[in-house]
Amino acid sequence: MAQLDTAQFSTFCKHINSLEEEGYTQGRKCGEPGAQGIVYTCTKTSTGEVFAVKVVPKSKLDRSPTALDRFKLECLALMQIQHPHIMRLYNVYEDGDHYYMVCEKMDMDLFDYVVQHKKFSEEDAAKIIRGMLQALAFLHDIGLIHRDIKLENVLVNAETGDVKLADFGLVKVVYEGGQIRCTPGVGTVNYLPPEILLAYESNARGEYFAESDTIKKLDLWSLGIVMYILLSGKQPWKGSERCARDVVERKKLLSSIQRKIDPEALFRDRVWEQVGEHAKDLLVKLLEIEADKRLSSAHAALHHPWLVDSSLPLRTPAPGGVNLGAEDKAVFLADANPNAFHEAEGEIAAAGDAAEATAAAAVAAGDAHGEVQAPRSRLAKK
Repeated sequence: MAQLDTAQFSTFCKHINSLEEEGYTQGRKCGEPGAQGIVYTCTKTSTGEVFAVKVVPKSKLDRSPTALDRFKLECLALMQIQHPHIMRLYNVYEDGDHYYMVCEKMDMDLFDYVVQHKKFSEEDAAKIIRGMLQALAFLHDIGLIHRDIKLENVLVNAETGDVKLADFGLVKVVYEGGQIRCTPGVGTVNYLPPEILLAYESNARGEYFAESDTIKKLDLWSLGIVMYILLSGKQPWKGSERCARDVVERKKLLSSIQRKIDPEALFRDRVWEQVGEHAKDLLVKLLEIEADKRLSSAHAALHHPWLVDSSLPLRTPAPGGVNLGAEDKAVFLADANPNAFHEAEGEIAAAGDAAEATAAAAVAAGDAHGEVQAPRSRLAKK
């Protein structure tokens, strides 16, 4: 199959013998191992600045035809995106057995933050949701969808409550106009939008096709689940990670969503008596079961009264020196070829027919880039 432009990747991925030779001292492990690798703290010896380093075994990227390409795509995106609510990736290194992603250090992910706080005031929840919507508005403007918005992929500064979106392993380029194809069975089960689950009913491979503006709404649904958890401390529904390959489990989850998506059922728990109508209204608009009726965009969500009326300021920060006007919203590489990212994804798409023919096998093998992932389970289910 076709590979990403190795010259593009090699411009920022440096071959090393050890992190120590690059002036970093590796520290303690941060949290549990992820789908790709383990995150450690590391300190720049010359300055004392603390970073996070994600250590990715190359063997883990050999599990499917597209895993290495998607890893490179994630690095390419993060290295060239600067936004206040998106985690910075500063350097990528490799040795014979591993890749090393030196990233901005945050205190914890939002899952652990929720477990600590149980639930949030509307003002605190609004701050988090606003930050994530600003990140999504930026990504969608430049033609990217994240496809894996969940508590575990939002990083938090515990002191300030500031949040940053992370883990771009499932990022996809969307082109304006025409039908966009989404690979089947990707994401995390409890955050999957109904249209992804229903895609298996329309074609055997479970591929989801939609216009670019509609496909961006996948991220809005998932953010709605995050918002629900922040305000209630509970998951609205729970599905099995076997949904991607088990029609019975998939129908159970769809049935659960359809039963509970009505506002009367969605807000039946007594905890919602303390939540204002503006917050509930935004949540209903994000968790609209029909994608065409869901909020039109992240920008539209940012102007919802719940966010506008909050004491927190409404602002969409300029993304790291990249000026996005209406006519140049596809431009996001400040110092590189602005088409490089799209060309890279294009190469994956060109090879997609062959690679995605093996998608079901990749799911069965448990590849992190081709399966519905199981969520962590310390949150209560409604």
